[in-house]
Amino acid sequence: MGDEFEDLNTFCRPVYQVALTYNYWMKKYEVTFAEYDAFCDEEGKTKPETIKDGEEDQDR
Repeated sequence: MGDEFEDLNTFCRPVYQVALTYNYWMKKYEVTFAEYDAFCDEEGKTKPETIKDGEEDQDR
């Protein structure tokens, strides 16, 4: 984990190893904000109140 290249991602330095101690699922494609909102509605979860720069679906 981390970044070997000097760029704007200085928070990702230095490179170090990470060992996962549990199983997890990874999706092949990114989850859109609309998909996440639908998940929250279906599961009764609270949606985050802040919207970050670059969000595609800003129709909340």
